[in-house]
Amino acid sequence: MREIGDENFYKEAIDSETPALIFISKEDAPGHKELVSILEELEKEYGGCVNFYYMDASKNTTPKDFGIDTFPAIVYFRETMEVDRHMYIPSREDIASVLKRLCNRG
Repeated sequence: MREIGDENFYKEAIDSETPALIFISKEDAPGHKELVSILEELEKEYGGCVNFYYMDASKNTTPKDFGIDTFPAIVYFRETMEVDRHMYIPSREDIASVLKRLCNRG
């Protein structure tokens, strides 16, 4: 998972031809470490068709621009459009379901 910030968020995550998952969190947020493990596993499976990014909410203002004030959160983009988001600690299955749609696998 590559780290992105305010300065490259749009270019790297939104304006890319490849769909993107943006994990927005703070290292001390509840569930942060568990989600990192899940996302690392899923990146091995879906990394060929979805770019995985991490944004540290304590260092960036972009989460506020998207109305995100609880962490962790996951936001998904395809073709410059937000297609889904999790504003809670999702299960592996919840995340995989969205990734399948982004990759046209179901």
